[in-house]
Amino acid sequence: MEIELPHEILSLITSREKPDLKSLKEYIAGGHEWLLARHRSGASGFETVNGHTLLIDRLLQRLFLDAKNEAAARYRADEERCSIVAIGGYGRGELNPYSDIDVLFLYPSNMNCYLKSLTEGILYHLWDLGLTVGFSTRNKSDCVKIARSDLTARTALMDTRLIAGDEALYLEMQEVILKDVIGKGVDGFIRDKVKEFDARHAKYGSSVYILEPNIKEGEGGLRDIHTALWVSKARFKAGTFRQLMKKGVITPKELKFFERSMEFLFRVRNELHYHSGRKNDQMMFDYQEKIAAFMGFRDTGQRLAVEGFMRGYYIYARNISRFSRMLIKRASAGPGIGGRLLHKMIQRDIGDGFKVFHNSITVTSPLLFEKTPYLLMKAFELSRRHALPLSDFTEELIRKGLRLADDPFRRSKEVNASFLAVLNGKRGVYETLKKMHDLRFLGKFIPEFGKTFCRVQHDIYHVYTLDTHSLFTVMELRRLMEGEYEKEFPFLTNLAREIDNRPILVLAGLFHDIGKGGGRDHSEAGAEMVKEIALRMGLPEPDAAALEFLVKKHLLMAHISQRRDISDERLVLDLCREVGDPSMLKMLYLLTFADIRAVGPDVWTPWKGVLLEELYMNGAGVFDRKLTSGRIDERMAERLKEVSRILEGEVGEPYLIDYFKSLPVRYFRAGTPEVIAGHIMMFRGLKENPISISIEHHRELGFSAVTVCTLDLPGLFSRITGAMAANSVNILNAQIYTRNDGTVIDILSVSDPFGRLIDDERKWQELKNCLVSVIEGRAHVDALLTKKTRPSIIREKARPKLPAIVEVDNLVSDTYTVIEIYANDRVGLLYSITSALARLGLYIDVAKIATRGDQAADVFYVKDIFGHKIADQTKLARIKGEILKVV
Repeated sequence: MEIELPHEILSLITSREKPDLKSLKEYIAGGHEWLLARHRSGASGFETVNGHTLLIDRLLQRLFLDAKNEAAARYRADEERCSIVAIGGYGRGELNPYSDIDVLFLYPSNMNCYLKSLTEGILYHLWDLGLTVGFSTRNKSDCVKIARSDLTARTALMDTRLIAGDEALYLEMQEVILKDVIGKGVDGFIRDKVKEFDARHAKYGSSVYILEPNIKEGEGGLRDIHTALWVSKARFKAGTFRQLMKKGVITPKELKFFERSMEFLFRVRNELHYHSGRKNDQMMFDYQEKIAAFMGFRDTGQRLAVEGFMRGYYIYARNISRFSRMLIKRASAGPGIGGRLLHKMIQRDIGDGFKVFHNSITVTSPLLFEKTPYLLMKAFELSRRHALPLSDFTEELIRKGLRLADDPFRRSKEVNASFLAVLNGKRGVYETLKKMHDLRFLGKFIPEFGKTFCRVQHDIYHVYTLDTHSLFTVMELRRLMEGEYEKEFPFLTNLAREIDNRPILVLAGLFHDIGKGGGRDHSEAGAEMVKEIALRMGLPEPDAAALEFLVKKHLLMAHISQRRDISDERLVLDLCREVGDPSMLKMLYLLTFADIRAVGPDVWTPWKGVLLEELYMNGAGVFDRKLTSGRIDERMAERLKEVSRILEGEVGEPYLIDYFKSLPVRYFRAGTPEVIAGHIMMFRGLKENPISISIEHHRELGFSAVTVCTLDLPGLFSRITGAMAANSVNILNAQIYTRNDGTVIDILSVSDPFGRLIDDERKWQELKNCLVSVIEGRAHVDALLTKKTRPSIIREKARPKLPAIVEVDNLVSDTYTVIEIYANDRVGLLYSITSALARLGLYIDVAKIATRGDQAADVFYVKDIFGHKIADQTKLARIKGEILKVV
């Protein structure tokens, strides 16, 4: 739709001989307000971007006229040829409210005083107006030179538009770029753009279904459309979708789709810019609800408005991704790639009504699926087996045939045998499932999984939608099975190779979160759902039972390893009894790994890997001992001998025996003989120095072990946590052991706030000094934390806030009361909690510290002053109340 600025706005720069800065500012402000009002009143996305483009066009045209007149008068020069050219998004006429304005000042030869004066006269005004301008000054040969050497510049010069000045000069430049630069290197240009396309997707999450998507650069964003247009312009010499339709490259239906998709994204991006008050393409949680309301989405009984909006966004983005890839594929398949056709014109029959043609799998008859519906699944089986993609025509037939995937189809023996053959493949299993999902076939075949399509998980922990997270879980499992993780995770890779029933483990990865969204425990709900799925698929009873168990218990090992004391032998025995056999423990371990890895790029950490592997090894050891806990005394005696050998000649046996008697069994199970020997020497040194601190780095695992030996005192652990917080040291885990002589050893696993190893020795020395100061009482933690948490003027990313939860459990441990705390994280939170526990007269022996996004999830194993669990209900209620106050 054509748009024109109102006369009262345009007159601010046209009714005067030369508008002053005040008039120019009023023009920009008035134009922005007018466009915003139209946007809020329902103007299309195209209208708004066209309006902002026109607003800047008219400004530049006026500034060019005035600057040209001034330069001519000052240098008494004849009028020289020059042009202002819009490039990039501005060149396409796609300026969103706060987009950068990219311009090229084009001259026929070298810069001179006249041309410099003209250029500066325009730029100074733009800067005074506070506009974000990207500019370059070049002659025609400069443009050719940079276009040949720089892909980004070459691409930008494909999207150009004359704003003001010499039209002939502009057309000369445009012709030489398109003919001599792009035209002579089409194949290489397309190859480079495809590489850039793939690299960009990898950078922005490799998925359409990111919970906080980048609507420009992410997969399915505007940049995908731009890339499709760039390669099409190079190959087909058509710069718009309408021109591509006229040349027969795309159909009228596809043209309509592209225009509708761009309209949706433009409208969303315009609103995002207006809400942000700046250029912004990242659709964070705090903007999504506002944009959903603006776009007309409302809460319903089944779905929140924001969930409906994001589902709509994902559908558009998915289709943009698919159609952009299709158009890029058409441009890539043209003649000339490597001096030959991209695909040889060969075909061969592969049975069941399918053939290989143009290096892809297609059908021998367009009525194949209508006549024999079970072959819908066969198409995917053959694609995986032959490692070839489905042709565009076959994919379109599958989309049209989705209605054929009805209940009899889902229960068909042939269909399910074909599906299991896909899952049992050596390669390409994840890729095939993803293609099924992209074509909406997987959700038709398994309706329970179909309900997870584009389901938003509105928390800060997850990065992807529910369906994408489930598929990524399968991808992580397959990477282990196919050996891709052999160097990074050799132990897990070897375990994956030992799995006999791979299809069941893959199904568990696909279905583990299938029960989410029903308002009840999703593991229980999912387990019930897979019963029906297994029955429908005709799975043997042992396989069905294994699948049900894995879905029902998929959180078990993560919970125990991160939230419980894994040195507690009773806990490990209970785990093994629940799992039943070593094979199931192995599968549960692999599923847990894949689930955590699939949540988001930074969720898996080496520390979580350490805990999970230790829990698995403890469980495997129990199975080796046939589910008995025995021989503790024998193992303790053996450990004493090993430590004695290490310290021979330095520490006498009576001292060692006393040391072993002074500490609980869990201490000796958790530490190696070398670590225990080191602790003994630290205690021996307390005679000369009342505080002993050691730091051991585990570089390959990304954390350090900080050990503090000293005399016990009330609130000691609280002081240590406060000193850590004041020095930006993140506590992952803590083991606290108090000896009967009044000394204590605290062992803390720590990292930086981002989960990385701290390797700055100055920082470690500062931490040691701080620890000594707070333990001795010379420094006060409250004062240190006050200094640490001074308010920042930088806007923090908004996060969903959840109510704090405190749970007290007296059943999970024989000897401790276990306190679990879930709260919004902040600097000094752990110090506040441990201080409250100290005031309540509780002694912490084990602490498990975790953070998910901005949610703290901490667990403390505590006893009272007499070394007993807390049984009194009144005191338990008081504990909960006091902790809730501080969190």
